[in-house]
Amino acid sequence: ADRAGRHAWRALSAYTLGIVALAAVDAVGIGAALLILRVPLAASLAVLTFLAAFVPIIGATVAGAAATLVTLVTNGPRDAIIVLAAVILVQQAEGNLLHPVIMRKAVRLHPVVTLLAVTAGTLTAGIAGALIAVPLCAVIYHAVLGWRASDTGEPAPTPTDPHGSAEEPGRDADRSSPPDTCRPPKAG
Repeated sequence: ADRAGRHAWRALSAYTLGIVALAAVDAVGIGAALLILRVPLAASLAVLTFLAAFVPIIGATVAGAAATLVTLVTNGPRDAIIVLAAVILVQQAEGNLLHPVIMRKAVRLHPVVTLLAVTAGTLTAGIAGALIAVPLCAVIYHAVLGWRASDTGEPAPTPTDPHGSAEEPGRDADRSSPPDTCRPPKAG
C-alpha cells in the first residue's frame, strides 16, 4: 500500500508540474501578443489563459477566444486577426510539441485514455470533472502499477551478493531497474 501511494503521489506531482508548465507557456505566448498590440486587460487575459489551461483540451481554446473577442471590441478586426493567429500558433506549438513531450513523461497515459477520461469526467461532473479526470486516472493507474509491483520488501540476490544480504547503502529499494551487474565483486 505504501508503494502504491508513493507511485500515485509521484504521478500527481508530475501531472501538476507538467500542467503548470504548459499553462505558463500558453499564458506567456498569448499575453505577449496582447501586450505587443496594447490590448486593454492584456494581463487579465493572460491570467485567464493560465487558469483556463488547467481544463484539458478546451480550456486554453476558450481563453484564446475570449482574448480574440476582447481585442476585436477594443482594437478592431485587424488586431483581432493577429491575436487569433497568435492564439492558434501558441496552441499548436503547445499542443503538438510541448504537451506530448511533457505530459507523456508526466502521466504516462495513452492519448486516447486521456481523451476518454476527460470525456467521462465532463459527462459525469461537468467542468469540475474535466479538471480532475486526467490526474485521477493517472493516480489510479500508477497506484495499481505500484500495488502490482513485484517488490517483496526483501532485496533480490545479485551476482555480487549471492546470499541476498542487505543492500548497499544509498541504493533505492523500490526501483524496478535490474541489479547492476557491471561492478566488480566486493573484496572480503
